[in-house]
Amino acid sequence: MGLNVIVTSRGRSFTIIVQGRQRSFTLTGCLIEDTLYNAVHPAQPDYLISLNRQLITNSDDLIEQLYDHY
Repeated sequence: MGLNVIVTSRGRSFTIIVQGRQRSFTLTGCLIEDTLYNAVHPAQPDYLISLNRQLITNSDDLIEQLYDHY
């Protein structure tokens, strides 16, 4: 697709900047601790991703968000 992707992070927040030839866009997100899962499985903590206020639970959700903005 010929896109440049820049990811910056600070703590549990991050920004994804996608630059294309014709269009660029920015997505912001954060990591959320999955407290229910972590209470049951304390040795294997898990996190969720919120990206532009949408919960990302798998790679298909992430790809959908990217395509929706491009």
